[in-house]
Amino acid sequence: MISSGKTYMTDEFKTFDRAIKNCAIIRDNIVLSEFSAGQTILIESESTAQVYFILHGKVKVTSFHPNGKEVWHAALNQGHTFGEMAAISGLPRSATIVTLEESKIGILSKSHFLNALESDSGVALFFLKDMVSRLQKATLYSNERVALEIPGRICAELLRQASPHQFGNGLLAVNSDLTVTTLAQQLNTSRETVSRTMSSLTEAGCIKKAGRRFFITNKAALIKRAEG
Repeated sequence: MISSGKTYMTDEFKTFDRAIKNCAIIRDNIVLSEFSAGQTILIESESTAQVYFILHGKVKVTSFHPNGKEVWHAALNQGHTFGEMAAISGLPRSATIVTLEESKIGILSKSHFLNALESDSGVALFFLKDMVSRLQKATLYSNERVALEIPGRICAELLRQASPHQFGNGLLAVNSDLTVTTLAQQLNTSRETVSRTMSSLTEAGCIKKAGRRFFITNKAALIKRAEG
């Protein structure tokens, strides 16, 4: 951890829902901490109960199989929270959280968090919606793991992380943070498997690479492959 100290938030919550920004319990009791890239914030199975607000930066959420393999669950960036499940349930942490880049995190004690939930329906609704959203994503990924081979899952993830290119040339630009390595981590497969699939998709005219970024050139073909 780079530094830590209590602070009264002003614009730190600008990327959060209005209910979080306006909650005095959160705003007045948060503790600000800065973490360098690659630093572990939480460890799976530990018994702590603070709730964390990502003010700036990005973290990865993983767990470890008994065989030692790291299992990727999600990447969270500013405007997201983590740790609330342990604070609510009283159970040990269900995942390990590691920063992917230098990050500024607001830390709230369990008692202040529960007080905010009980006294502010807007805050409670924010966390309820957030947990439902994560459950829906987890269900989607679980279904894909059962129904699709790795190439189909790669196509589905490329489509999820794509948006219209800013120059309006009909291309879909894949999230610039998505590389062969990160895609392999997110799908819990090998870099070699992803690299072979990406090469195959390029040869088929489904995607292309410009610089360090991937672009979808044939969305319909990619959707067909993603559907298995």
